[in-house]
Amino acid sequence: MLVAVSAGAVAVPVVYFLVIQGLDRAEKITSIGFGLLGVVGLITSLRTTRPGGEAATTSPTDSVAPGCLLYLCYDGQPPLVEQVDPLDLGVKPSIDTTDRHQVLPPYVPRSGDDDLDWAIAEGGIVLLHGRAAAGKSRSAFEAVHRLRRHHRLLIPAHPGALRELVSTSYPIINAVVWLDDLERFLTPTGIDQALLQRLCPAGRADVVVVATIRDKELARLDHAATRGHDDNGLTAAGPDEAAAKLVAQIRGRRRIPVGQDLTDKEHADAKAIGDDRITAALTAGVGFAEYLAAGPAMMRRWSLGDGPLFEVGQALISASVDCRRAGYTTPVPRDILAKLYRLYLSPAWKRRADLPTITQGLQWACERVLGASSCLLPRENNTYIASDYLLDRTTTGQGPLAAAPVPGQVWTTLLTITNLDQIMIIGLHAFHAQRLDIAEQAWRTAADAGYTEAMSNLGAVMQKSGDSQKAIQWYRRAAGAGHTVAMYNLGFLLRRCGDGLEAERWYRRAADAGDTKAMINLGVMLGERGDDQEAEQWLRRAANASQPEAIDNQDLRFCGRSDGQEAKRWLQREFDADRTEAMYNLGFLFSIRRDDRESEQWYRRAADAGHARAMHNLGALLGSRGDDQEAEQWLRRAANAGQTEAIGGLGVLFHWRGDDQEAEQWLQRAAEAGQTSAMHNLGLLFYQRGDDQEAEQWLQRAAEASQTSAMHSLGLLFYLRGDELTAADWLYRAAAASWIWAIDSQEVWYSRWHGADTEESGPVKPGRPVP
Repeated sequence: MLVAVSAGAVAVPVVYFLVIQGLDRAEKITSIGFGLLGVVGLITSLRTTRPGGEAATTSPTDSVAPGCLLYLCYDGQPPLVEQVDPLDLGVKPSIDTTDRHQVLPPYVPRSGDDDLDWAIAEGGIVLLHGRAAAGKSRSAFEAVHRLRRHHRLLIPAHPGALRELVSTSYPIINAVVWLDDLERFLTPTGIDQALLQRLCPAGRADVVVVATIRDKELARLDHAATRGHDDNGLTAAGPDEAAAKLVAQIRGRRRIPVGQDLTDKEHADAKAIGDDRITAALTAGVGFAEYLAAGPAMMRRWSLGDGPLFEVGQALISASVDCRRAGYTTPVPRDILAKLYRLYLSPAWKRRADLPTITQGLQWACERVLGASSCLLPRENNTYIASDYLLDRTTTGQGPLAAAPVPGQVWTTLLTITNLDQIMIIGLHAFHAQRLDIAEQAWRTAADAGYTEAMSNLGAVMQKSGDSQKAIQWYRRAAGAGHTVAMYNLGFLLRRCGDGLEAERWYRRAADAGDTKAMINLGVMLGERGDDQEAEQWLRRAANASQPEAIDNQDLRFCGRSDGQEAKRWLQREFDADRTEAMYNLGFLFSIRRDDRESEQWYRRAADAGHARAMHNLGALLGSRGDDQEAEQWLRRAANAGQTEAIGGLGVLFHWRGDDQEAEQWLQRAAEAGQTSAMHNLGLLFYQRGDDQEAEQWLQRAAEASQTSAMHSLGLLFYLRGDELTAADWLYRAAAASWIWAIDSQEVWYSRWHGADTEESGPVKPGRPVP
């Protein structure tokens, strides 16, 4: 049978469909068949310095284009690191302070500082991740202040600012690029690999990109890079392809966790400092940095209170938090909050005419809590943004909003005030939130403006909505514009709709473009229709695919210097997963041809690479020729990898050895996990022991789960008891299912039930357990 899997990094929210179908022409197969992949240098000669030394004496003379960077000096140049206040970089003020120059307690060294210093000295990109208010920005600030205090500090004013800056040929040298909350910059026109390579070309260490991200966002991006799929057979919505690849390659010493709680050494170092605020944080019972930033106190201010001012202030904070939950990553204009806040008022207050003014509510929401952070942060041009801490806790089910969905009016209001890049992100968040109507509205706007990614995404929305024809239409538009993944998805959907000829055409186009998943599925299609020779060619091409140039060149250069091999290994995982799937399918193809030697070779290659189904099929192949010891080893490895069929296979193997007690335990595990063949085999095992009642129960469970061979065995069991009426019913149902399986070790053969005269042919007893 065809078994669907998912693989690879995807475009937002590129969908790779999953399907399970039969392989009609198989003569000899293992108990798992083909795996069908689911719808799935800026300046060359400049004087630079190593970090920590004096900056280059040749400084840029060109001014920065207006609107690109948040902070500029009077001469139009970015400031030096040492000239910028840490609070302006996202570092949160501490509790119990009133003097702006003394808001931060002494820095407590963190366990990741050595790696952080190394990455900043090497240049390239470094990513700090952790929960909100864990101390990410503070650690990053201290590191760049130690090592690059005389370098220019570039803080983009909006997601596309760096691209604009580079396009003006402004010479970016001896610089620190600061990307607090990296996800804000991962838009279609924002940060991508090519742009970062221009900022940090190979052979130079004078530019470092320092980024932070909350764990929740990082997990979402990592999940997108692995193409996890949901219950509908769709991959989980993820970021666009460039964003997924960018984040996936930041690995090893360049991805630095910042823990919410201190390690024992950090705790000892903090205690030795002697600062009263630090001492209080050590015994507070919550995260060290979140206590200093007044995180728990902010949650209490937002959640607990009464009176009209609290009601208005709380509602304004909630409206701002939901704007961020909806994917609006920039500060929200005051007039938008004024339109939305009444949605969050308690029912008794919604129609009150004597509520405090918006100005009063905003002042309350922006008051610093315990002298530290505030729930709502004022920004320029009368805009406001909710605290990261409140957003982080809301996404984990805490606070006034907890598990409440974002109201529809919030989505629609935001779509009227944002640009196309932001619209793409709002569509993504709506897709995640199962608001397909909002996702469609957002991506139609972007598609009408020519965004190919949006066209492909609309195909995903239509498919998830159950409208295959509209999905095909949108995939056609995207594929016609050269979108490779849309070509693949279009081929998959057309095949599922029965149009194999056109599906093959689109698979070929995607495969010719180098998509290994398309090569695999094209090979599966050709194998199903009997064109084994070309099927083998495509599967071999996928299995032996050359390493993408991006792994050797582009992505490796981007990742920096001495940690390049670590980045390269990570980038290859996704590529190798596709090649491994092709190896598995080649093993299956040769098993159909009865070429056990070649089949074993490919199964071994896939199994050695960690392919669980290949481990199982290799174990079955070895067991069929009597090599029980190695067969058991591979079946155990497959079972440990979660392959249910291998659990049942171990039961059969122990039965062959005569150890029915051990066999029963393994078959019971597989049957309880829902494997119908194990239920059938368990029934046969009990029948051989003479326990007809227990045998009937397991055979009935398997038969009612549409296991045709169990229907046949159950019919024979009733016939031998003399209950010919019930026997005839089950045998008829097996015949109506059109084929009855008789499996012996590695072999599967199909025998048609044509209603022959049972007195002439004679029924046989239920057989022995089979793999």
